[in-house]
Amino acid sequence: MSSCTPYTEDDDRNVGKYSDHVSVWLDSHIGEPENNRELKALFRKITQPLETLTTAEANIDEPIMLDDVVLRSLQETVYRLEIFDKEDTCLEFIHANGDKQIFFISSGSMGREIVPKIADLSQLKSIFIFCGDISHNSVWAMDYQEKIMAMVTHQDDLLLHLTKCIAEYLKNKGDVYMNNDEIFKAKNCFAWSKKLLLRAEQYGHTRLRNELKNIEDKILWAETGQASYCA
Repeated sequence: MSSCTPYTEDDDRNVGKYSDHVSVWLDSHIGEPENNRELKALFRKITQPLETLTTAEANIDEPIMLDDVVLRSLQETVYRLEIFDKEDTCLEFIHANGDKQIFFISSGSMGREIVPKIADLSQLKSIFIFCGDISHNSVWAMDYQEKIMAMVTHQDDLLLHLTKCIAEYLKNKGDVYMNNDEIFKAKNCFAWSKKLLLRAEQYGHTRLRNELKNIEDKILWAETGQASYCA
């Protein structure tokens, strides 16, 4: 592991700029501020790679000296989950953040209206439909099956799919940094990916042996410089 280095805006260790993703959730009920507060707090916590939730995760993290105030500010402003209850404000946010790669969640009814408007955007990484009737919503969703990663009825399944997709994206970001010899950035992205995979495994009630083995090999690749570990 690398030694601790103070955080500065211009430092190569500015962890707030290592990834360019944001999650967006549109639901007329869940999006209301007073509704489903615990659910939204859980999703924000689990999908936030800057959070460190357990001792095991602390051992995964790359050591970097961040002031608590700075860290909390980063957790609230980058790699975040934005939740909306109205389509127009959701679309406004998406178009105002054209530099962000978006993981998008929607209810079935609102998805039917908004997905045709955003499906072709290059910034849209994945779509997840959280609904009560998959068979009913599958009718309109068939036209967008290349972008819709999952249609689920249970929150644990949604959390599993979303967290795994973000972990995969962070792993790929790490690969790019490794190929550009930006090792510290790569190690952070790989560490975050592993943290998210461990959380997905817990809340998805499933084993992710292959995914975890792959990211552990990449972490070793970053630490040793032996690319063969990443095959």
